Amino acid sequence: MTEATLTGRALIVGERINTSGLERGDVYATAPLAFKAGEKGFAALYRHGAAVLIGMSPLEEDEVLRGLEPRIVNPSPPREDEIIRVRLSPEGADQVTPDGVISLKSFAPEHLLVVADILAKSAALDSDERQVAKVFDAVEPFLYNLFCDPDIIDFPGAFLARKALARFISTRRSKKVAAHYAEI
Repeated sequence: MTEATLTGRALIVGERINTSGLERGDVYATAPLAFKAGEKGFAALYRHGAAVLIGMSPLEEDEVLRGLEPRIVNPSPPREDEIIRVRLSPEGADQVTPDGVISLKSFAPEHLLVVADILAKSAALDSDERQVAKVFDAVEPFLYNLFCDPDIIDFPGAFLARKALARFISTRRSKKVAAHYAEI
């Protein structure tokens, strides 16, 4: 028996997706909203802004995403995405193979929903990590400007050492903040 393989893709399309009023006859689940899409595809929409599309052609994906546009709160270009291959292996175990493919005994909606949950969470975490990295990029300049303020560092002759102290403190503190985040 040949093994079928699907491609799954998760995208963070915005801050939120308003799924209310999207009642359909082909719904597999309501939280997240999961339904048949395209000829043989599966879509799962998460209120936190993730859309997971499995087994769909690029045209079918585009059609689903265009239909979502009015329901997306604060769209986020460029879209963050996670891509995975899902292989049907009726004789094998549900697992992730060494080559990174998710192997499933069945492409039943409840199995695809588990894959969709994993993809949506992975894409959301990736998006959050990128946003946090942007904040860290701003920490050092912020601290430098803060400590250059004469109201913060004020002692006789401070104007001679203020910028050097501000650079020293901001560089050192931003490294500590990054190290604390790495521990988390």
